[in-house]
Order: sequence, then structure tokens, then C-alpha cells
Amino acid sequence: MWVEDLPNGKYKYFERYRDPLTEKLKKVSVTLDKKTPRAQKTAIKELTEKINKILSHNEGSDITFVDLYDEYYKNWSPTVKASSLRGTTANDNRILEKIGKDAKARNVNRRLIQDLVNEMMDEGYAYSYYNGFKKRFHSILDFGVRMGYLEVNEASFVKAPKKTKTFNEVQEKRDSYLELSDIKKILSVLRITSRVEHIANFVEFMAYTGARYGETAALTIDEIDLENGTVIINGTYDRALKIKTTPKTEFSYRTITIPENIKKIIQEQLELLELNRSVKGKEFNKDNYIFYTVNGAAVDLDTLNVVVRRAAEKVGITKHITSHIFRHSHIALLAELGIPLSAAMDRVGHTDYKTTLNIYSHVTKSVKIDIVKKLNEIK
Repeated sequence: MWVEDLPNGKYKYFERYRDPLTEKLKKVSVTLDKKTPRAQKTAIKELTEKINKILSHNEGSDITFVDLYDEYYKNWSPTVKASSLRGTTANDNRILEKIGKDAKARNVNRRLIQDLVNEMMDEGYAYSYYNGFKKRFHSILDFGVRMGYLEVNEASFVKAPKKTKTFNEVQEKRDSYLELSDIKKILSVLRITSRVEHIANFVEFMAYTGARYGETAALTIDEIDLENGTVIINGTYDRALKIKTTPKTEFSYRTITIPENIKKIIQEQLELLELNRSVKGKEFNKDNYIFYTVNGAAVDLDTLNVVVRRAAEKVGITKHITSHIFRHSHIALLAELGIPLSAAMDRVGHTDYKTTLNIYSHVTKSVKIDIVKKLNEIK
């Protein structure tokens, strides 16, 4: 180590190290206020830490799990939406808490990860949650392998065990859609009062187009073509940020055709918007959303779910109702109408045929009746 006096009265300490990539000598430095024996000890410590960090970055074997995670997150976070970042926060925090700040990444093995996954299952977490926990481990360690810090991704050997489902759970999964007659019953209740007319229109749009809540909430005037009967889906509503953002996946970008009842609803929404702006000012619903509240804001998901559940209860529907059930119901309706699977996938923006096929495989009540009718006609 050597030291140089600086014009500002401070001292710059230097130390050499051999770069593992070029095998040439390089130097690092730290600047301190003094040149006392105590300052020299501090300089040695800081220079050593700098060199070790550089060498560990290249060799990778001594990197801590926390440092690996930080580097992974720095590379990954700019590639995903803000909603995705929020969605992984709980799992990431749990991972970092369980592993600890001093653990070496190379020591995070498959047995440890499997125990942590099993622990979540035993604590009663849903499969989707502890499977997501395992997937986060896999993504972090996979980054470590790609960067040369690790030789193998230990999370690749971990399984997220599925509990055996009860009959009620299986039946609930199969009943994740509504018959068209049930949807009409819910709409009839919602339309009793003008106070929730906008929610009725919102629900009817989802049920007849298969659009997600976020896609419907983010729909704006410039994406509507009533003359040709089409709607462009090119965004989703971020509830936390209260803005329109890019859609869920690249396959979510699509143009869909709309039936006459949806054209009528959109026309009504546009006429109501014009009326509201004439009374409340041009700033009302400044984002130009097709569906909006009395205050001109986007329709809130929690409010929508509560209002629709109450309407469903009034007509005796006992299924668990969320906004997503109307998307599933539309897919079931497409199956009932005999629409090809590929066309249905394109309409709702599905990338994985299994997602659509899972709903297609659970036929609606009217189809079941039609099967029996045709069987009875066999002579």
C-alpha cells in the first residue's frame, strides 16, 4: 500500500491487485482525512474489502445470497411492470428473512429450499403462493448460475407439493363460471338503481368480451370503433398507481369484435360522459375512460366485487364471485357456441392453450341438457 498527498489536504491510499480476467495489475484507492497509523489501518481494511468484492464478483464462490439477490433484482426489475414488482415483494421478503444476510449463496441447497416450501404448505398457504415462493428462489439462483456465481441451480430439484383436493374444491374449480342466465339475473339487479349503472355496464362488457378487469377499466375513447364494431385492448389499469399501463403480456394486445348490446352500452357511456362534462367541466374523467364512477375516476375493483356479490346473493347465486368469473363465463359461452379453441384464445388474449382448454372442458348446463336430448333421440 502507498499513499499520496492531495492538494485539498487529504490523503489517497492505493493498493494493487491482479485482475482475474486480464491477469494484469490494477489498483484501487480510498481517500481519508489523515495519515496517522490509525488512518492507515482503516485504509488497509477498506482497500482489502474493495479488492475482495472485485475478486468475488469474478469468482463468485463467496458471494452472499443477499448480494446475489441485490444484483439479480437490479437486472430483473427494469424488465417487469410495477405491479409485478409489488406482487413479488412478500415472497422476496420472506426469502431474505429466512436465508439471513450472511449466508453464502453456494450454501443455499435444495434441502433448505424444500424445507422452506414445505413450511409454507404446513402453515396453510395456498399452493399458488408457496409455488410462487419456490419460483422466486429458482429465478434468483438461475441468475447466479448464468453469472457464474453458482455451478448449479439447487431450486431446480425442489417440488411444491400439491395437497389432495376435496370434492368441494374440485367442484368449485369446475364452477368457476356463470351460466348466461345467471349473468342476466345479476345485471337485472344491478340495473334497478342508477347509482350502480356504471358497474352493470362494466360487468356486461366483461361478460360479452372476455376482457379482464384491468383491460376494461383502462379502456379509453380512442380505442373504440363503433362503426366497425371493434375495441382495441392495449393496456391495463394499475390500481396502486391509478394509471393505465401496458397489458399483462404481449398476447394481450388485440382487437376484438363487439356485439350490438355492447355497442349500445358504450354509446350510452359516451353520451353520459358528454353530459357530465357539460355540468362538471371538461376535466371530468380527464383520462377518457369508457367506464367511470360518478366522480370521473376509473372503476375500483374492490367496489365492483362487493356490489356484484351482493347482487348475486339477491338472486340466489352461491358461487364465489369476483370480476374474473365473467371472463371465464365468456370463455364457457364461446365453448357452448362451438367457437374453435384457437379463436377463443385469440379473443381473450390467452398464450397457454391449457388455460382456455381447462374452461372449455367444463361444459355449461345447456350443453349437458343438449347431450341428453340427443342421446334420447337415438333409436
